[in-house]
Amino acid sequence: MAVVSFRCRQHGGNGWPAYEFNAIQGRILKKLKTMASIAALVCVSSTWAQRTQLPALNVDKNEISVSGLSSGAYMAVQMHFAHSATFRRGAGVVAGGPLFCAEGDVNNALGRCMSASAPIPLDHLVKNAQAWAAAGKLDPLAHLQSSPVYMFSGQHDNTVKPAVMKDLESFYRHFVTRAPLVLNNGSQAGHAMVLDGEDESCPLSVPPYIVKCGIDLAGNLLTHIYGKLNPRNDGPLTGSVVEFDQNEIGAQRTRAHLGHMADSGFAYVPADCANGESCRLHVVFHGCHQNASQIGPQYVLGTNYVRWADTNNMVVLFPQTRITEYNGCWDWFGYTDKSNYATKAGLQVNAVKTMVDHLSSGKPLSTLAAPAGVTASVLGNTRVRIAWSAVPGARKYEVYRNGGLVKTTLAPNSDFTESELAFGTGYTWTVRALDAHNQPSRHSAAAGATTSGQKPQCFVATNPEHVKQGRAVIIPVGTLQYAYAIGTRQLMGLVDEKSMTSLREIPGLIPGKFETATCF
Repeated sequence: MAVVSFRCRQHGGNGWPAYEFNAIQGRILKKLKTMASIAALVCVSSTWAQRTQLPALNVDKNEISVSGLSSGAYMAVQMHFAHSATFRRGAGVVAGGPLFCAEGDVNNALGRCMSASAPIPLDHLVKNAQAWAAAGKLDPLAHLQSSPVYMFSGQHDNTVKPAVMKDLESFYRHFVTRAPLVLNNGSQAGHAMVLDGEDESCPLSVPPYIVKCGIDLAGNLLTHIYGKLNPRNDGPLTGSVVEFDQNEIGAQRTRAHLGHMADSGFAYVPADCANGESCRLHVVFHGCHQNASQIGPQYVLGTNYVRWADTNNMVVLFPQTRITEYNGCWDWFGYTDKSNYATKAGLQVNAVKTMVDHLSSGKPLSTLAAPAGVTASVLGNTRVRIAWSAVPGARKYEVYRNGGLVKTTLAPNSDFTESELAFGTGYTWTVRALDAHNQPSRHSAAAGATTSGQKPQCFVATNPEHVKQGRAVIIPVGTLQYAYAIGTRQLMGLVDEKSMTSLREIPGLIPGKFETATCF
């Protein structure tokens, strides 16, 4: 898929990381005047997400939908079919194909399912979906009948050819019989997520695979799925992006690591949704070469999804693949499990469903007043005391740090001390009250504080550079050499120039101790 390879080095001038581009097709780089601006968007040096737990929100379970690009498009189709009872609100598919198109064979994936080099056996795939549903491997297909589907295919897409999308349209028409189903294939776009505005990037397929072709694709597909929406927010966002552990969701372990998924995923939570209002939920799957480890926040923040979400009470979940294998692609051809990857039993399908279930497990608001008078008092390098005024009728209180639940305390207690915070780091806390039926109040106004001490430093580099700078050691395994972080012994991957790792130093605890972490 890649036409240009690049890597981010920390730090370039004016606060931007420096970039090194390696042209595979130099003529495209010379023509693409916007490449410098794309590079700037791809990698930012400031923190853009709050590291916290995935929240449980008051999500309307009739308003959950999904979309994706490229391998993420195939993944969106898999989620739509495997859990049609959950995603019955609809789906958006950008450059993808029918369910189980590859049938667990990478040759099928690269051939008929991308290049259209051979016919896709639609009748066979339709019967396969029906058989899977009958066996309980998919939700009942009747849920799809009234589920809107929006499909997009660029005329210059030579990665997933337009003919594959035509086959997807034919495939879906066997199941979607009472809802609008649209294929937009009139754009000059290449293989990419498309934005409004126009420039020379439109017909290209280059990292970060986000181009301007005069189409607000996120807005179009969300409007097709949900109907008329409020105008998107083109100003400062009112909500927050949370970074969460994809392996630990609430009290459950998702086994996301077994599905070759990253440690961290992301979610955008509008302010009203964080405060308990009823909200929609849309799941977005990035394409190959597009996870946050590869292009930073550009897919999460730069594709307009969050701008539409911000004004329409819509939570957006951005699951993430791992960078080290399969070009960061989602499993749509069987690299995790050749037989079950496209069913409910698929490791990635199951992990994302667990995230969706947790996100949508919050409760409607109580009539209790929100706690008032919340304060945050710094007690040292790692400790902060949170206190608030008692709420009449409250049975419990929940304390949230940066949007994630950290403590539940029984009334009449009205304070809580956090004791394992990071040095020199700013946090915000809110509190909400719960009544006798465990229905929550609105969140309180936020109280902020910054712990004392030195803030942990972050380093983004190749594994050989980390070794050279004394942040990692080499341990040979057979004929291969692996890098491990100093102090924590966390595996970083092979010692070669292709392996990029983010390391964070934890000062004050153990000098020279490093851990793998997302650094932006």
